[in-house]
Order: sequence, then C-alpha cells, then structure tokens
Amino acid sequence: MISWLKGAKRVHDLGGSHPISSNLPFDEWDRKDTVNTDRWMRKLKEPIPVAEPDRPFFGSRMHDSWLVDSKRAGSEYVLTLSCFFASIFAENLASIIGLRPEHLYWNFSGPFRVNLCCHGVTYQRTATEGIDGWLKHFRIPPHEFKSYNDGTFLYDWFEQQDDRIQWIVELNLGPSVYVLTDCSAVSATDLREIDLVTAFGPKVRNVWNDVLEASKNADLHYFLVGEAIHKSMAAHGLSTQDFDTTNFQHAFYDPNR
Repeated sequence: MISWLKGAKRVHDLGGSHPISSNLPFDEWDRKDTVNTDRWMRKLKEPIPVAEPDRPFFGSRMHDSWLVDSKRAGSEYVLTLSCFFASIFAENLASIIGLRPEHLYWNFSGPFRVNLCCHGVTYQRTATEGIDGWLKHFRIPPHEFKSYNDGTFLYDWFEQQDDRIQWIVELNLGPSVYVLTDCSAVSATDLREIDLVTAFGPKVRNVWNDVLEASKNADLHYFLVGEAIHKSMAAHGLSTQDFDTTNFQHAFYDPNR
C-alpha cells in the first residue's frame, strides 16, 4: 500500500496547523484562523499511537526543543532533540550553584538529548513550503550540534492508515521544514539524565527526578523550576558543593542574531 504521505502536495494536506494567507480581509482571516486553531487543538487532544512511557515526548510536547541530529539508517529513523525543559533546569541549577557568568545573554549549551525513533519505515521525505503552500523537497543538512541557533522543533502529530503510523514533524530551520514518515511504530529514548550527570555530577539525579515529577503538575511553570530545585536540594541535604561541574559548559548568544 502506497502511503498517503507520498501524495501530499500542499501543507494543508498534512492535517496539522497551517498558516492563513495574510492577503485576506481581516474578518475572513480571523474566521479561518479560529477554525484552524480549534481544529488543531482538537488534534492535539486525540489519543496518540505511542506506548504510555513514551507519550511525554510526542504530540508536540517537545515544542521549542533544539535540533541535534536527523538520521535515517535503513528502516530506522532517529530525530535527536535537546530538551527545552532540561535546559531550563540546567540554567536554573547553574545559577543556584554560582556558575552563571555575569552576562545578560547566557544559555547552557547542552545538549540534553531525547531520541525520537521511527521503526519499520517504509516511506519518508522532507519538504518545505513553497509558493501558495505547495510542498517542495528539502534536504536537512547534516550538522553537529553547536548552539541553539541550529534549528528548533515546533510540532508533531499523527495520522494512521492500514494499521501503520504516519508521523509528521514540523521543524524551524529558517523555513518551516516537514519530516513525513510512514512507519510501523515510534518510541523515545530519554538521555537527559545521562547528559545532566555529565554536566553536574551524579548528585544531580535526585534533583532532576524530583523536578521532573513536579513538572507533571500543570501549575509548575518554567519560572518555578528554580524554586523546585531549592526544595529538592533541601530534601536531599545537598549543598552547592555537592555538584561536580568539571564538564559544565555554557554558551553566550547574540540576541540580535
């Protein structure tokens, strides 16, 4: 059976959120935008064909994470991201233990990896949006993760056909780029704790797991992560000297870039 992804000609065919033409009168644009947003929010609430432990990494939950790698090998495809939430955690912890440089524009360089994996791939292509929403071929260039300017993960969603999964990913690589994959299953490999231990030493494990558990509460916003770290450190009797920052890295960035 030929995947319907092969016949997708325009961004509108992919079933996700899509831009509305700015040439429309405002009333018409507003109406279409409302319809588009409502449909997209319903899509995000639909059950996803992913095992329970891996669901926190799919359904656009990795939004704003950074692209580390995109690699196809035979019938397997792996999209590696640096988790946005783990970066927020690292930046807060670094500041708490006194590692934050005296500079306004500072980011932890990471990466804190999550591998999103497709298994049994039978069809895949990458495309960007051409004139009037037509899809055209785009090749994601191979690159080594060096900074947060390399590209970001925007959204992902699922369709299903003939007991197979169609996983659609939208990346921001300057233009919006769509990775269209027809496969038998998807899974996630969480490497964030390994990377955090590399950066802060083994004592970070308990703190990270406590904050991760607290993050399941919708009331834990990003600006409360520092408070959650303080609470966990106190619970485990940890001081700033308990973290091994030999391999800690940080990066400056130009906000005008």
